[in-house]
Amino acid sequence: MEERIAAACALGNLGSSEAAPALIEALDDPAWQVRAQAARSLGRLAATKALHRLERATTDMAWWVRRNACYALTDLGAAGVTALARIRASSPDPYAREMAGEALQALEWEQQSPGGIGRVG
Repeated sequence: MEERIAAACALGNLGSSEAAPALIEALDDPAWQVRAQAARSLGRLAATKALHRLERATTDMAWWVRRNACYALTDLGAAGVTALARIRASSPDPYAREMAGEALQALEWEQQSPGGIGRVG
């Protein structure tokens, strides 16, 4: 499992959108730690092609996967923010709604911070 986590992290650090398909596939890994890292790496890549898969990951059973998927959506620009707003307003999953709201609030705080202190998540 550690190798798969490290691979997902390394793919995110590459900065290349060519890594997105492997990371999207990793969102289905049986280990939540791998799924969480894959979501985080997709956000780092701002991989817009992962939008719908990240939306699905917001309902994952593992808290870290939901969290990283929501924060990754904030990195996808307007489409990701729109998806988070929709999740917060109408997801049948209360945990997804809560995490989407938290990610949107963190993004708003980050944008309003003087000097752009940087991302919390």
